[in-house]
Amino acid sequence: MTPPQVFAPLLLSVLLASTVASFADTSFADTSMTRAEYFRGLQEREKRMRQIQQRARELRPQRRDHPLRYQNISDREVREIQLAARGLVPRAIVNISGVVTGCPCEEGLECTDQVWIVATRPELSVELQLSRIGGAWTIGPIQQFWLSMADLKANEQRFASSYDYDSAVSRLWDAFPRCSAPAKTPTPTTIARTPGTR
Repeated sequence: MTPPQVFAPLLLSVLLASTVASFADTSFADTSMTRAEYFRGLQEREKRMRQIQQRARELRPQRRDHPLRYQNISDREVREIQLAARGLVPRAIVNISGVVTGCPCEEGLECTDQVWIVATRPELSVELQLSRIGGAWTIGPIQQFWLSMADLKANEQRFASSYDYDSAVSRLWDAFPRCSAPAKTPTPTTIARTPGTR
């Protein structure tokens, strides 16, 4: 199994090489795309993929201890967190860290807080980051992405070929959460009035 720290660069090389190889069989006689434009597009995609992977690694879920939320976690929140954790690790004992405020923008505009938990059973221990989104505790988009990536790697042997596996990994990288644009504040409109009227 390829070590995680070198997996992403190797994947990019494989994807680029396979795309370049297919280029030899592509005719540009009946298209407006030139050879230079084609390769420039490949380079731009590779650059974009590296940026996505770098951002994903920066946001890889880990325990945060600050800034702590001023308000202590409530009993209702504890129940929500336990329920979310046991959806992945049934019958687990759930240890909850302090609640921290703020979320990466990739978690969405409604994310306000995050917490680190350890769900434990005698034969298994799982660490997870949960996010409070829209007032409810759940597994956020970033944590879900990394769970999906781990599942994909664990099931690599089920793919018919390395090409199918690499394609699935590439699609997952493309699906990494993006920052949501903030809602625009309505611009006040000025009503034109006829001189002499109110």
